[in-house]
Amino acid sequence: MNLSVLCLLPSALSSLLLSLSPPTLAQPAANPSPHYQLQQAQTSLHQGDSQHAIQLAQQILHTTPNLQLKAISLGIIGNAYFLQGKFSQAIHTYQTSLDIAQTLNNPELLTTAYNNLFTTWTNRYQRALSQAQAAQDAGNPNLSQTYLQQAIEAQTQAQTAAENALQTSQHLTSLVAAQTRINILSILPPDAQHPYRQQAEQILTNLPPSTGKIYQLLTLEPGNPHLIQTALTTAQHLGEPRPLSFAWGELGKLYFQQKNYPRALQALQTASHFAHLSAADDSLYQWQSLIARIYHQQGKRHLAKTHYRAAIASLQTLRQDIAQPLQPDFHHSVEPIYLNFLELLLEEDNPTDIQEALEITDLLQIALLENFFGEICWTTQTISPQTLSQQTQSALITLLPLTNHVYFILQLPDGTLSRHRLAITPSQLQSQLTEWRHLLEQIAHNRYLTLSQTLYTQLIAPIAPHLDQTVKTLVFNPVGQFRTVPLAALHDGKQFLVEKYAVAHTLTWRLQSRHQPNPSPTLIFGLSQGGADYAPLPGVHQETHAIQTLLGGHLFLNQDFTPETLKNALKQYPAAILHLATHAKFGGTPESSFIQTASQPISLSEFETILNSTKYPPSLLVLSACQTAAGSELGLAGISLRTGVATVLGSLWFIGDRVSAEILNDFYHYNQHHPRAQALALAQIQQIRDLRSHPATWAPLTLWGYWQ
Repeated sequence: MNLSVLCLLPSALSSLLLSLSPPTLAQPAANPSPHYQLQQAQTSLHQGDSQHAIQLAQQILHTTPNLQLKAISLGIIGNAYFLQGKFSQAIHTYQTSLDIAQTLNNPELLTTAYNNLFTTWTNRYQRALSQAQAAQDAGNPNLSQTYLQQAIEAQTQAQTAAENALQTSQHLTSLVAAQTRINILSILPPDAQHPYRQQAEQILTNLPPSTGKIYQLLTLEPGNPHLIQTALTTAQHLGEPRPLSFAWGELGKLYFQQKNYPRALQALQTASHFAHLSAADDSLYQWQSLIARIYHQQGKRHLAKTHYRAAIASLQTLRQDIAQPLQPDFHHSVEPIYLNFLELLLEEDNPTDIQEALEITDLLQIALLENFFGEICWTTQTISPQTLSQQTQSALITLLPLTNHVYFILQLPDGTLSRHRLAITPSQLQSQLTEWRHLLEQIAHNRYLTLSQTLYTQLIAPIAPHLDQTVKTLVFNPVGQFRTVPLAALHDGKQFLVEKYAVAHTLTWRLQSRHQPNPSPTLIFGLSQGGADYAPLPGVHQETHAIQTLLGGHLFLNQDFTPETLKNALKQYPAAILHLATHAKFGGTPESSFIQTASQPISLSEFETILNSTKYPPSLLVLSACQTAAGSELGLAGISLRTGVATVLGSLWFIGDRVSAEILNDFYHYNQHHPRAQALALAQIQQIRDLRSHPATWAPLTLWGYWQ
């Protein structure tokens, strides 16, 4: 976890609280003083209960005439909004606190407010950059430019706040002043940082022991042996387990980098001990995973497995216990732990380890979805993979591009479980998959075919001898780059994979038990008319009427397709099938994902709310004319797991509405007598038989979730 984010906002006010009055935490709660309530609010922030912190601070704000206490209360409320990810509200609250501080001409309060504004604007800058990239990936350059402008504004505001804090803290020698100089380091070029680093170190050296001092010593210059040792000595003097955990852990990381594994183990085990004492899962998982890496390198596989399991258990607890903005960076800090553990489990061809690798892959995929959506996703009623395989005569294939190797795990209907290591490296595979998807989208030529055959040889040929005639469907659980490509378009030199097997996808074998199809009619919504930001889809009119003719049901076209009519129809007719023929995009974040209606776009979260408001969700959701940015399939696949919809059928990239109408009409026709994955395969084969066809038009249609 980023210590500066974890400790900056709460610790920025703690020195002010301590200066106002002696500690009063033992005071009876019957008539608590404002100072006691402020300290209680601070405690709530540290424990992740931001809403309770807001309530306590607001009580003080509304009852005390003391302007200094009002400014501190506003700072705490701003901190709570920050932890909730409500950056606009946090900025407004900090600005109000700043106004009071200016009235009082209090340098400590002024610097604190500016530091808090700096941190919030910096996070807003990072969020806007992420949104800009997601909008660009989703094919919306105008929206991307809007987010880039927001990022530039946020960056400017952050720099202004840092410079103002530096000005107001000129004569301060407190933690707030040290934090100001740590902040300024992040916006200066390396050759200009030394004076401010030196000033911060001098301020911290002269301060008495405190948790804030320890955290700032550790973040001032990460990996600096002198600062780490000073932080550890300070933590030992203070005697509190949480800062002791971080100080010992940073020392362990230093020894690990120096390859001094005996000392690293000793320090990390001590860090783990103090993390346990303080229930500090945000540090514990780091030390456990680093211990696991050391044992792995030493060849102590059993001990490495034990500590990887413990680290993942700590991460599971952490996701439930702390606010989303304080979650560790997933791709940098969390995902590598899962991938390293999988690498360890699959090194040897051990059935027990292979089975555990499947379970860890499930946990990884669920954690990835929770990181994407920003919240704990679901509780599932699970069906065992083996039961699924036997009941559906399907081969289940888990695709794992790890750190050093590429593996896949094959589960067959007869219970056989095997793991296979590919000769290709993960980086080579990533390059091939990226290029393959690019070529598949180019309808003007067939240059995709070479890579379709190369990838077939690498991925399918090794397991082909194990696939007997009873296997009808290949169900892929794709990790990483595998999610971005249509595996149905792999080619053996004679035919496409989908001509031999039906193909389906899932992000987890922990599938929800499927609702029985409801007897109510199909619900069909379509938008053929264009708007200011989206083109018309003339083929939608024919598509929707053809589906209604085939399946019956209720049709809502153009102006009849609004968020309200969708919500009301789902409540009135709990249909088994929901067909949406409209522009839909799934970008890199929930914010950049939407479904277009005649009146307005529906965000992914709004769409989930609509689906979750029904007693029984549709068993099948079809998104015609949708577009999924490369690497952004989590929104498409996540709908199934988060709403209880058994199956989602959508497209990896946009295809023409005429071809889409043909394929989907064939799909519904075949689905009357065949399972869903096989119905899609038959519809795609129908297109392949047309000599003018190209995978660009049929391959992107992919089925996620339950495939029967």
